[in-house]
Amino acid sequence: MPYLIQSNGVIINISSISSKRPHANFLNHAEAESLSVFHRGAEPEEMAKTVAFLASNTSSFVTGINLRVDGGGLLK
Repeated sequence: MPYLIQSNGVIINISSISSKRPHANFLNHAEAESLSVFHRGAEPEEMAKTVAFLASNTSSFVTGINLRVDGGGLLK
């Protein structure tokens, strides 16, 4: 933890939608194509861009969230 504070580091947990552990920022993705309104799973680049955002200074005021990257699964 001291190194994270000193280096302004971030913690990002990546899990499936079923994970409910409260810890730092979570990035959840839809594993089944049927969950997405786009009828496909996420491309690795789509997930990587979200991780890059959470790890960057652009998201410096974002903390304690569960970010669902699920292709609109909640819309269904």
